[in-house]
Amino acid sequence: YKDFVMPVVFAVICLFGLTGNGLVVFTLLRSPRRGGGSAVPDIFMLNLALADLLFLLCMPFLSHQLLGHSAWRFGAPLCRLIVSLDATTQFGSTYLLTALTLDRYLATVRPLGALSLRLRRPRTAAAAIVALWLLALLSATPYWLYARLLPGDDEACSIVLPDQDRDIYWFTLYQPVDAFVKNIATMSLQYRQWYSKRWGAEYQTAYTHNRRLGRDLKKTEVGCLIFFILTTPMCAL
Repeated sequence: YKDFVMPVVFAVICLFGLTGNGLVVFTLLRSPRRGGGSAVPDIFMLNLALADLLFLLCMPFLSHQLLGHSAWRFGAPLCRLIVSLDATTQFGSTYLLTALTLDRYLATVRPLGALSLRLRRPRTAAAAIVALWLLALLSATPYWLYARLLPGDDEACSIVLPDQDRDIYWFTLYQPVDAFVKNIATMSLQYRQWYSKRWGAEYQTAYTHNRRLGRDLKKTEVGCLIFFILTTPMCAL
């Protein structure tokens, strides 16, 4: 199983992931939408695809260690780089998806509001992207500081905290809170506003006659549900 099935599974994930996200990046760069808020979702989707590509590029190294009895064969510098980059892209993906949800909230619930018109601009979105990537780097600071090789015959790449017995509790706690709880809470608040508007008399009329609005809501609902399903096991572990 470990010598055949798992390598095949990892290879398939990498192949389809690299192909799919590569096509997304190619399509968005080749035919960018222009004009105000219509380009903003593409900016977030482009960065989500780039984050996934970086994560998938790290996957073969981490899979090799997982399948090779925890032995790391790529040296200390790559140990720190791969582990830290893997964490950074995971944090970045969750932050970007939360920001995309906020953009969809503004576009569907308050499309003509002053806040929406001010925030849903390509320049503002680009600034938000930079801030979110910096936040992802900050969130992954423990990985950049403490990822290293463990001594032994088969050196393993792992996180070595200053006081392992004391710090492991806080290190284990901060990951799901930072990457999962905050973002789910933000999305939940946005959905609460969505549905209160959606079932209001005024919004119900607009929703019934606006198929595009309905499609936007459904797409975002599905995306957030997928985020919840895929992220929960990782954070639970």
